Amino acid sequence: MMLRICKYTFLGLAIFWACTIQAKIISTADERTSLHLTVYNSNFALVKDSRTVDFQMGEQKLFFHGIPTQIQPESAFFRGSGVDVLEQNYSFDLLSPESLLRRYVGKEITIVRIQGDDEEEYEVTAKVLSVAGGVVLQIDNQIETAVDGRIIFPELPEGLQATPSLTMLVKSTSRDEREVELTYLTRGITWKADYVAHLNREANRIDLQGWATITNNSGAEYANAALQLVAGDVQRVPAARPMMLAAESRMAVDSKAAEPMQRESLLAYQLYSVDRSTTLLPNQTKQIGLLQENDGI
Repeated sequence: MMLRICKYTFLGLAIFWACTIQAKIISTADERTSLHLTVYNSNFALVKDSRTVDFQMGEQKLFFHGIPTQIQPESAFFRGSGVDVLEQNYSFDLLSPESLLRRYVGKEITIVRIQGDDEEEYEVTAKVLSVAGGVVLQIDNQIETAVDGRIIFPELPEGLQATPSLTMLVKSTSRDEREVELTYLTRGITWKADYVAHLNREANRIDLQGWATITNNSGAEYANAALQLVAGDVQRVPAARPMMLAAESRMAVDSKAAEPMQRESLLAYQLYSVDRSTTLLPNQTKQIGLLQENDGI
């Protein structure tokens, strides 16, 4: 009887311990179900990113990857049925040799060096003293200011990401898969209208072609995005989130127009809706046909 009680007690403690471990969920662009991008000609854009996420019950960390480096974190608005956001952090300290060394200041690392004619490798233990203006190491009783060899780190420090991500502490009411939506503003995306005119030899006819030239320096890729372009000076106020959502609801239009774009008047602005999805790569300038006039002017 005592053995059976002990076994059940141990099992109960194991279940309790497992339940208290905070789950980690990573959401990548591969889980995206839709992406809407509204680009203003004032060097910012509104992004609406919908994905399917498999949640655990209770509190958990959600790593939302594929976020631009120029996101305005204060504008982020997360929506998901049965999911509450308790805390959110924008992780922009990206993985690099420099960021790794910064995280290991005061800690030990391993340096692999080469010796002899046969270039045999050997390891030495070094303590990172500083990385301000250069690396300062303590090896045995000596101080060195250069890394002579290959560095081995014991583990990847928490918080370093290969790509920017928005980390949220969320609480789910159930364990299931559901669709969520993250809406935010980002800098680094802008567009302008460029026109090319061709005059014929008789100088009595002009063919006019218009391009929407979009430049993406936001630090993220927008694959297969439903694209809208807004022309006009937008007045932005500190309360960015309510204004952003209001603008989003007013700009939801159907893309049923004739090629290449649909043009609509929106108060003091002009709204152009691209009738097909498009992809904007990081550090890319893309041109999309805005108008084609060959009837003479």
